[in-house]
Amino acid sequence: MAIVRVYDFPGGTLEQYDNVMDGFEEQFGYRLAPGNFLHAAGSFGGGFRAVDVFESREVADQVAQQVGQLAGAAGRGCPRSRSSRPTTSCGRRTHRNPAVKRELE
Repeated sequence: MAIVRVYDFPGGTLEQYDNVMDGFEEQFGYRLAPGNFLHAAGSFGGGFRAVDVFESREVADQVAQQVGQLAGAAGRGCPRSRSSRPTTSCGRRTHRNPAVKRELE
């Protein structure tokens, strides 16, 4: 069952976030870990917030460990997981824009 997880990085900066995402790109060749269906992040309340949808709780837990390691290397502590909830619906849409489609492949 798919899992939605919300992470907060109190005091986190865009530069630190980019460093973490660069680490995923180095490990996986893409900025999303295998089994991560969706990732969205942005500034929130004096830090950063990320929302992710994973294919399972096991994948979410594995990615959380990797995020903690990469965040530590970027000068950030481990994020606080605000919530982790199963979802009964998770769809994926194919983009018609060729540039976006290539990026997703």
